[in-house]
Amino acid sequence: MRCFLSLIALAALIAFPGCKSAEEIAKEKAASDADLNLMAGTWTLAKFTKDPDQEDDGGAKPGEVTIKGDILERTGDWLPRQKITLYAVKEPKQIDLVAVKQDGTPEQRKYTVWVKGSKGKPGKSVERTGTYKQVGLYKVTADSLTICVSNDETRPTELSQGPGRQLFEYKRAGKGADGERKDDGEKKDAGKLKEPKEEKKEKKDKID
Repeated sequence: MRCFLSLIALAALIAFPGCKSAEEIAKEKAASDADLNLMAGTWTLAKFTKDPDQEDDGGAKPGEVTIKGDILERTGDWLPRQKITLYAVKEPKQIDLVAVKQDGTPEQRKYTVWVKGSKGKPGKSVERTGTYKQVGLYKVTADSLTICVSNDETRPTELSQGPGRQLFEYKRAGKGADGERKDDGEKKDAGKLKEPKEEKKEKKDKID
């Protein structure tokens, strides 16, 4: 009987090689949730690198984004809101961004996709209508967020600038180039200014 059950289990694995165990699914969800929590907050765009082969559309580039839950919001951009799906156990880590409405449901809209040229012909932008989805890669730490997305609906293979992809490098809002919070620096400076006064007070107390 045990041999029979083992054969059934083996057959199931062969027939459905992509099936994941409950433990694997839970592990993937935990990793993605942890990264999503790390992304929460406001981020300032430190550097944007466009696809060198793509024409500049002249549109506004997102200077700041805010992430709440699984929603990314931008100000001053044609793409104000996207829903985030992370695949944190992948190597490199993967991200999907889908344009959504205020209520979080997919938005049907016009958008352009960059189609690469072939046989020596230049690439071009093609207009489409439907659910706009960007696929890419990401890396997040406490103070930095890097997102690389494709322009031609194929996921990038590396988290870097180059043909067929755009690279967004963010810093946590309120952080300087050295990673130190601006208000932390102000507190340190304030502390330094107070030191002489405190020393004078101590000297006066000793004299008295």
